[in-house]
Amino acid sequence: MIRVGVTGGIGSGKSTVCRILAALGYPVFHADLEARAITNSDEEVVAQITHLLGEQAYAGGVLNRPFVAEKVFANTTLLAGLNAIVHPAVARHFEQWCQQHSSHKIVFEEAAVLFESGGHKKMDYVVAVVADVEQRLQRVTKRDNVTKQMVLDRMNNQLSADELMARSNFVVRNNDTDMILPQVFTLLDNLLASNQLQ
Repeated sequence: MIRVGVTGGIGSGKSTVCRILAALGYPVFHADLEARAITNSDEEVVAQITHLLGEQAYAGGVLNRPFVAEKVFANTTLLAGLNAIVHPAVARHFEQWCQQHSSHKIVFEEAAVLFESGGHKKMDYVVAVVADVEQRLQRVTKRDNVTKQMVLDRMNNQLSADELMARSNFVVRNNDTDMILPQVFTLLDNLLASNQLQ
Protein backbone atom coordinates (compact mmCIF):
# COMPACT_ATOMS: atom_id res chain seq x y z
CA MET A 1 0.00 0.00 0.00
CA ILE A 2 1.24 3.47 -0.94
CA ARG A 3 0.46 6.21 1.58
CA VAL A 4 0.16 9.68 0.11
CA GLY A 5 -0.27 12.87 2.11
CA VAL A 6 -2.19 15.75 0.55
CA THR A 7 -1.47 19.11 2.13
CA GLY A 8 -1.79 22.81 1.36
CA GLY A 9 -2.54 26.12 3.00
CA ILE A 10 -6.02 27.41 3.76
CA GLY A 11 -8.02 27.99 0.57
CA SER A 12 -5.52 26.16 -1.65
CA GLY A 13 -8.08 23.54 -2.68
CA LYS A 14 -6.72 20.36 -1.11
CA SER A 15 -10.28 19.30 -0.27
CA THR A 16 -11.24 19.69 -3.93
CA VAL A 17 -8.35 17.43 -4.98
CA CYS A 18 -9.35 14.89 -2.31
CA ARG A 19 -12.99 14.92 -3.43
CA ILE A 20 -11.81 14.02 -6.95
CA LEU A 21 -9.61 11.21 -5.59
CA ALA A 22 -12.53 9.86 -3.54
CA ALA A 23 -14.82 10.05 -6.59
CA LEU A 24 -12.24 7.97 -8.49
CA GLY A 25 -12.50 5.29 -5.80
CA TYR A 26 -9.43 6.05 -3.68
CA PRO A 27 -9.85 6.05 0.13
CA VAL A 28 -9.17 9.45 1.71
CA PHE A 29 -8.56 9.99 5.43
CA HIS A 30 -9.46 13.54 6.48
CA ALA A 31 -7.06 14.30 9.34
CA ASP A 32 -8.61 17.67 10.23
CA LEU A 33 -12.14 16.23 10.48
CA GLU A 34 -10.77 13.28 12.46
CA ALA A 35 -9.04 15.68 14.86
CA ARG A 36 -12.35 17.47 15.46
CA ALA A 37 -14.11 14.17 16.17
CA ILE A 38 -11.35 12.90 18.47
CA THR A 39 -11.37 16.06 20.63
CA ASN A 40 -15.01 15.33 21.44
CA SER A 41 -15.15 11.52 21.53
CA ASP A 42 -11.78 10.20 22.79
CA GLU A 43 -11.99 10.19 26.61
CA GLU A 44 -8.22 10.25 27.08
CA VAL A 45 -7.85 13.22 24.72
CA VAL A 46 -10.71 15.07 26.43
CA ALA A 47 -9.08 14.54 29.83
CA GLN A 48 -5.68 15.75 28.58
CA ILE A 49 -7.10 18.88 26.92
CA THR A 50 -9.11 19.70 30.07
CA HIS A 51 -5.96 19.30 32.16
CA LEU A 52 -4.02 21.57 29.77
CA LEU A 53 -6.59 24.34 29.25
CA GLY A 54 -8.99 24.03 32.18
CA GLU A 55 -12.67 23.12 32.56
CA GLN A 56 -13.73 25.93 30.19
CA ALA A 57 -12.17 24.00 27.29
CA TYR A 58 -15.43 22.02 27.08
CA ALA A 59 -19.01 23.26 27.12
CA GLY A 60 -21.82 20.72 27.20
CA GLY A 61 -19.42 17.87 26.47
CA VAL A 62 -18.16 19.51 23.26
CA LEU A 63 -14.86 21.29 22.70
CA ASN A 64 -15.33 25.03 23.21
CA ARG A 65 -13.54 26.02 20.00
CA PRO A 66 -13.62 29.84 20.36
CA PHE A 67 -12.21 29.59 23.90
CA VAL A 68 -9.52 27.09 22.88
CA ALA A 69 -8.52 29.12 19.79
CA GLU A 70 -8.22 32.30 21.86
CA LYS A 71 -6.01 30.53 24.41
CA VAL A 72 -3.67 28.62 22.10
CA PHE A 73 -3.13 31.14 19.30
CA ALA A 74 -1.95 33.69 21.84
CA ASN A 75 0.35 31.19 23.58
CA THR A 76 2.78 29.03 21.59
CA THR A 77 3.45 26.78 24.60
CA LEU A 78 -0.25 25.94 24.95
CA LEU A 79 -0.55 25.43 21.18
CA ALA A 80 2.40 23.02 21.24
CA GLY A 81 0.80 21.24 24.20
CA LEU A 82 -2.52 20.89 22.38
CA ASN A 83 -0.80 19.60 19.24
CA ALA A 84 1.14 17.08 21.33
CA ILE A 85 -2.20 15.67 22.50
CA VAL A 86 -4.17 15.74 19.25
CA HIS A 87 -1.60 14.82 16.57
CA PRO A 88 -0.52 11.46 18.06
CA ALA A 89 -4.19 10.51 18.57
CA VAL A 90 -4.97 11.31 14.92
CA ALA A 91 -1.91 9.30 13.84
CA ARG A 92 -3.18 6.26 15.79
CA HIS A 93 -6.58 6.54 14.12
CA PHE A 94 -4.88 6.80 10.71
CA GLU A 95 -2.98 3.55 11.34
CA GLN A 96 -6.22 1.77 12.23
CA TRP A 97 -7.91 3.26 9.16
CA CYS A 98 -5.05 2.04 6.92
CA GLN A 99 -5.55 -1.50 8.21
CA GLN A 100 -9.24 -1.27 7.32
CA HIS A 101 -8.29 -0.20 3.77
CA SER A 102 -5.39 -2.61 3.28
CA SER A 103 -6.89 -4.02 0.08
CA HIS A 104 -6.27 -0.71 -1.73
CA LYS A 105 -3.03 0.01 -3.61
CA ILE A 106 -3.05 3.72 -2.74
CA VAL A 107 -4.59 5.61 0.17
CA PHE A 108 -4.54 9.35 0.79
CA GLU A 109 -4.46 11.48 3.93
CA GLU A 110 -5.67 15.07 3.70
CA ALA A 111 -3.96 17.18 6.36
CA ALA A 112 -3.47 20.94 6.62
CA VAL A 113 -0.48 20.59 8.96
CA LEU A 114 1.13 17.42 7.58
CA PHE A 115 4.71 18.68 7.92
CA GLU A 116 4.15 20.60 11.15
CA SER A 117 2.63 17.53 12.85
CA GLY A 118 5.37 15.19 11.61
CA GLY A 119 2.74 13.20 9.70
CA HIS A 120 4.79 13.41 6.49
CA LYS A 121 7.26 10.91 8.00
CA LYS A 122 4.58 8.19 7.76
CA MET A 123 3.90 8.92 4.08
CA ASP A 124 5.55 7.42 1.00
CA TYR A 125 4.82 10.61 -0.95
CA VAL A 126 3.46 14.09 -0.27
CA VAL A 127 1.37 16.19 -2.64
CA ALA A 128 1.25 19.97 -2.15
CA VAL A 129 -1.86 21.76 -3.43
CA VAL A 130 -1.03 25.40 -4.06
CA ALA A 131 -2.84 28.51 -5.31
CA ASP A 132 -2.12 32.22 -5.58
CA VAL A 133 -2.65 34.17 -2.35
CA GLU A 134 -5.32 36.42 -3.90
CA GLN A 135 -7.36 33.42 -5.07
CA ARG A 136 -7.05 31.78 -1.66
CA LEU A 137 -8.22 34.99 0.05
CA GLN A 138 -11.25 35.22 -2.24
CA ARG A 139 -12.20 31.58 -1.67
CA VAL A 140 -11.93 31.64 2.13
CA THR A 141 -13.56 35.04 2.75
CA LYS A 142 -16.51 33.89 0.63
CA ARG A 143 -16.64 30.36 2.09
CA ASP A 144 -16.20 31.20 5.78
CA ASN A 145 -17.67 34.73 5.76
CA VAL A 146 -14.56 36.20 7.41
CA THR A 147 -12.35 39.22 6.74
CA LYS A 148 -9.23 39.15 4.57
CA GLN A 149 -7.14 39.99 7.64
CA MET A 150 -8.48 36.96 9.51
CA VAL A 151 -7.50 34.73 6.58
CA LEU A 152 -4.06 36.36 6.31
CA ASP A 153 -3.49 35.74 10.02
CA ARG A 154 -4.20 32.05 9.50
CA MET A 155 -1.99 31.94 6.40
CA ASN A 156 0.87 33.46 8.38
CA ASN A 157 0.65 30.53 10.82
CA GLN A 158 1.05 28.03 7.96
CA LEU A 159 3.99 27.03 5.78
CA SER A 160 4.38 29.12 2.62
CA ALA A 161 3.52 27.65 -0.77
CA ASP A 162 7.21 27.79 -1.72
CA GLU A 163 8.21 25.77 1.33
CA LEU A 164 5.41 23.24 0.76
CA MET A 165 6.46 22.75 -2.86
CA ALA A 166 10.13 22.37 -1.90
CA ARG A 167 9.30 19.67 0.66
CA SER A 168 6.72 17.73 -1.40
CA ASN A 169 7.11 15.08 -4.10
CA PHE A 170 4.28 16.35 -6.29
CA VAL A 171 2.52 19.69 -6.79
CA VAL A 172 -1.04 20.37 -7.94
CA ARG A 173 -1.71 23.98 -8.95
CA ASN A 174 -5.26 25.11 -8.26
CA ASN A 175 -5.71 28.58 -9.71
CA ASP A 176 -8.71 29.48 -11.87
CA THR A 177 -6.50 29.14 -14.94
CA ASP A 178 -5.40 25.57 -14.06
CA MET A 179 -7.30 22.40 -14.90
CA ILE A 180 -7.30 20.14 -11.84
CA LEU A 181 -8.49 16.84 -13.32
CA PRO A 182 -5.57 16.30 -15.74
CA GLN A 183 -3.14 17.06 -12.89
CA VAL A 184 -4.82 14.46 -10.64
CA PHE A 185 -4.68 11.82 -13.40
CA THR A 186 -0.99 12.60 -13.97
CA LEU A 187 -0.38 12.32 -10.23
CA LEU A 188 -2.06 8.90 -10.10
CA ASP A 189 -0.11 7.70 -13.16
CA ASN A 190 3.15 8.77 -11.51
CA LEU A 191 2.27 7.09 -8.22
CA LEU A 192 1.35 3.83 -9.90
CA ALA A 193 4.42 3.90 -12.17
CA SER A 194 6.80 4.72 -9.34
CA ASN A 195 5.77 1.59 -7.51
CA GLN A 196 5.41 -0.57 -10.61
CA LEU A 197 1.92 -1.56 -9.60
CA GLN A 198 0.36 -1.35 -13.05
